[in-house]
Amino acid sequence: MILSRLPFFALAAGAGLFLSACAGFGRPPVAAHYDLLIGGYTEGSAGAGRRRGVEVYRFDTATGGLTFLRENAGIRNPSWLLAHDAGRTVYTVNELNGGGAGRVSAFRFDAVSGTLTFLNDAASGGDDPCHLAFDGPAASASRDVPECVDRQAPHAVKLYVSNYSSGGMKALAVDVDGRFAGEGAASASVSVPAGARSHMHSTALAGGVVYVADLGTDRILRRRHRGPELVDAGECRLPAGTGPRHLVFDRSGKNAYVVGELNDSVTHLVSTDENLSIAATYPLGAPSAFKKGTAAAVRLSDDGRFLYASTRDPKNAVHVFAVDAVTGALTDVQTIASGGRAPRDIVLSPDGRFLLAANQKSDGIAVFARDPQSGRLAGPLKTLRSGSPSALVWVAAP
Repeated sequence: MILSRLPFFALAAGAGLFLSACAGFGRPPVAAHYDLLIGGYTEGSAGAGRRRGVEVYRFDTATGGLTFLRENAGIRNPSWLLAHDAGRTVYTVNELNGGGAGRVSAFRFDAVSGTLTFLNDAASGGDDPCHLAFDGPAASASRDVPECVDRQAPHAVKLYVSNYSSGGMKALAVDVDGRFAGEGAASASVSVPAGARSHMHSTALAGGVVYVADLGTDRILRRRHRGPELVDAGECRLPAGTGPRHLVFDRSGKNAYVVGELNDSVTHLVSTDENLSIAATYPLGAPSAFKKGTAAAVRLSDDGRFLYASTRDPKNAVHVFAVDAVTGALTDVQTIASGGRAPRDIVLSPDGRFLLAANQKSDGIAVFARDPQSGRLAGPLKTLRSGSPSALVWVAAP
């Protein structure tokens, strides 16, 4: 069933699911309603450009209902989103290329109306910026990002932007009002390795260390702040052809999981004195008959007990793993169809009872019911029509 900007109700009880909320590591109880922000492609061949900007929907955690609030048109290729400062500020990449055309835009967000008000923007330092991360706690209400802060960093907050096509990562200084502080304060960067075909795809932070996943060179680069600069602190080399895309740490900072886009895998990494070493690699289904990597997103549940990953065309699946509480090892639990084509992003609802998949090539957000006890998914219950979606972010609603 396809919906277009209409509320819907997910009958999770009919799917036989437990509806108790996750423990949430001692955090305050989740709110009853959240705003779901949807980003994607407005132009270009990468996503066929079937959207106008950032859409906002009101999400009801009791029913799984989604109600349209606003379409913020005119934002170019907001293919990745990040919320900060309790959701008062939202950042988008502008995934553009050609001569360092990439930008990052800052907006003030009104959670009542769903309105994004432009603050300012900054150059990403390259082409096709595709990911954003903070050195402070990102306020995305999904709470699946570890709150690791480098207290010794020279600026209170830095926003890290990864440039895919040109390679390289840039750290942008952010003022207290959410605006970018200016080019002069944004000098920290990670350059393209000499002679390498770099495609930096994401940045993660743990224990004050900056980890950059370089899909093009099969490496995870480790960097530390020294004054205003980022200095080399080593690297973790993955097997050739892995294509590390997105990296997520558990809350202890001792275990990390990286999804390999090119070989359809999740690799479990163990951190010892900030050095990452490979513990095990887990396949995401059988190799594609087209010999083309499809893996996209990786997420940990808020309680750290389950890991979710997505694979795109032709697999179009969400893969569920249980996480061993002692070793961090993964056990395969379930593989389920994503409810569309090319699930570019997946997120768990703030209460852990739903999983949403952004199916980029079929223009829809599929909503699954989730059992917090087993980690298993049921559905999709419903599909929301949304053009070329590639990024999903939660912000607590008033």
